[in-house]
Amino acid sequence: MKYKKKDYNRVCYVATIYVLMLYLLYSSEDEIRQTLFIIDQGSMPDSISDKLIGQAIIVNNQKYQGKIYQYLVNHTHGKFRSRIEAWYCRRTYDYYVPKFEGDEVVFAQDHLYLSPYICGREFTLFEDSPMNFSVRYSKGADKKEKPASKNIKFRNYLFGKGYLYKWGNSPFIKKIILTIDDPAPYIQDKQREIINIQKIWRNSPAEKQAIINQIFDLKEEDIQKLNSKPIVILTQSLYKDMVSTEIHTQIYQKIVSNYPADQIMLKVHYRDQFDYRSLFPHIMIYNKPIPTQLLTWQGWKPRRLVTCYSSAVCDIASDAEIDWYGTEINEELQKKEGVVQPPSGVNLCH
Repeated sequence: MKYKKKDYNRVCYVATIYVLMLYLLYSSEDEIRQTLFIIDQGSMPDSISDKLIGQAIIVNNQKYQGKIYQYLVNHTHGKFRSRIEAWYCRRTYDYYVPKFEGDEVVFAQDHLYLSPYICGREFTLFEDSPMNFSVRYSKGADKKEKPASKNIKFRNYLFGKGYLYKWGNSPFIKKIILTIDDPAPYIQDKQREIINIQKIWRNSPAEKQAIINQIFDLKEEDIQKLNSKPIVILTQSLYKDMVSTEIHTQIYQKIVSNYPADQIMLKVHYRDQFDYRSLFPHIMIYNKPIPTQLLTWQGWKPRRLVTCYSSAVCDIASDAEIDWYGTEINEELQKKEGVVQPPSGVNLCH
């Protein structure tokens, strides 16, 4: 998987379409073309990763996780288990990622599968979402992990120099890119740059805008379809990490029941694989993986936005009414996530 000739000078390791959009906006057209994109398999739709210009490596995180791996991790624990997991992760990194020569400009998220290795040198960190560091701080993100080995050289090789750090803790961070200021105390000593992504989009050359639209497959028909319904419900994949499929179903049945069915569109989060068509056969479903910000800048004007607790509502339409149900909509969800404070000026729906 090694490149014989280096024809990139930037590295981008991201796992969400939002952060990918931030990188594309932050970079010039030439910089995008000179980028090596590293994408974990399954973290981003193939329809997007296949259209990336420059070069793209799709990392199969399960490449070495066969029967031997499964046996070892299932029959070990503690530091020994973490070393086994790190060894297989290191093999994956060595197989897929070219050896950096030292002059590459690295942009990355620091909590991903290969982050301990890719972020073990100077890199620029993008926010995972607006105010994400404050959310992580409330969950103890400022607390570092304990080293799994006292042997520094062995530890750095096996685990990666960046393995103790995630969510903005790393001493290797050159700069953090934010769309709004984040008051999380533990990042205040880091250099931060606040960018106006809408202004960047407006001032971008038509050629660069066309590249971004092509990558996300955004067309005029998408805007027309979204504008055909006045009420848009933004889904979240709660059933994957937070609650059972049964509770996820109950939550969205409760939300949908509060609005006229013929006026609703469900805009499905790109990682949300829940079968809404079977649950709501009479409601329009929109599931193309396009960042909501791009849609808004090009003509999407929802009249009412409805969400459980998605921060995406902050970036869509300033004149839209927003219904925020919060984690309080379900007791088990609230136990898992706590109370997520809504943005100012939204309608609280309990």
